[in-house]
Amino acid sequence: RRSFNNAPGDWTNEDVTIELWFKPNTLSHTPSNGQILFEDGGGNGFGFFVNDNLLQLREQSGGDVVSFDISGISGEFIQAVGTFSTNGGSNDQIELFVNGASVGTDANNNENDWSGGDPAAVGTRGGANTGGIGGGQSNTESFDGQIAIFRTYRNQILSSSQIQDNYDAVVNSAPALTQ
Repeated sequence: RRSFNNAPGDWTNEDVTIELWFKPNTLSHTPSNGQILFEDGGGNGFGFFVNDNLLQLREQSGGDVVSFDISGISGEFIQAVGTFSTNGGSNDQIELFVNGASVGTDANNNENDWSGGDPAAVGTRGGANTGGIGGGQSNTESFDGQIAIFRTYRNQILSSSQIQDNYDAVVNSAPALTQ
């Protein structure tokens, strides 16, 4: 239960690509900030959330957010890929991909650090704060569903073709994931 901030060399000041495959049991929840798929938090933060029918990639408390409506595909496993690029130290950028395709970007938070000191977690909150949302956050829930794959690419922004290749490799080798 440690943060990527505590990893040797502090990954969180570097570019990163995070990929996960998930299948929600339900999209309807009452917390205002939804369900946590992944978060690495503290004062800064980065995370994936399912908030009603939206998949959200969020960075920094009150900062960058990219959302995508998953209501039409929620009955199957979904590939979610988030990238955080420091852009060489100016105007960081996040990008969200769903099932191999880019669905949006957000930029200009200028944090150049995608985490804080609180522990990271998959499917639940890792510490007192929620990465991408901020302090306290009792208004989030653990994920209600399945998470099948979790991959982290340190100091690497996967290209759109690499992300599509990852999607195709899983769908073509494990057809049960799409059922």
